[in-house]
Amino acid sequence: MVNLDLDESGEDAALTSDGATLALCTGKRVRNKTKAAETTGRGDSYVHLFDVARELRQSQSICTLERSKEGARVEVNRASFSPDGVYLAIARSDNSVHVYDARYMGRNVVHRYRHARPPAFEEQNHFGVVQLEWVHSTTRSAYNLLSGGEDGCVRMWTPGWTDSGNGRAIAKIDTDVGAFSVGDRNVGERDLVVGGSDGSVTVFDGLRDFIKVENDY
Repeated sequence: MVNLDLDESGEDAALTSDGATLALCTGKRVRNKTKAAETTGRGDSYVHLFDVARELRQSQSICTLERSKEGARVEVNRASFSPDGVYLAIARSDNSVHVYDARYMGRNVVHRYRHARPPAFEEQNHFGVVQLEWVHSTTRSAYNLLSGGEDGCVRMWTPGWTDSGNGRAIAKIDTDVGAFSVGDRNVGERDLVVGGSDGSVTVFDGLRDFIKVENDY
């Protein structure tokens, strides 16, 4: 067992497919004490990369996440490495997904993807993009990224693509996406199961035009 040296609150973690690199997403709120009360300030959110293959306690790199458009600290709902470990996708509480090149975490965001706001938006009842999953692609790209957000859509993104088709909704429900899972037909599973924030569960089939499901990840 290795104890990692951090003094922030953990929000999510992701491991590369070879088990060599751990991404640990953390948050740190700043508390401002006044005579009247103690309030929580903006703080920051971070991604630390650890070399767990060599059992190193200190992070090998650290990235401070961009704040929301309103300047608030974002929370990390989900982190996920691409199958080859090149990209690290971060599902954020501001209804967006930021994709980093995991080899150069200190640099800027490589890709920014955003879900739309729902028609009737109430900040306290929405949590942004809550789920990510990388899948094999049927196109020339090696893989695609699926994300589920507040617009009720599971959207498909292809890193590096800039055309209008990037971010196409491959499934839609009538409420926020709470979770989703891609299945494997070869073992009798359905293509896509989506859970809504209202407790609903919707099953989608016929997605092979968009994605190729494998057992590898």
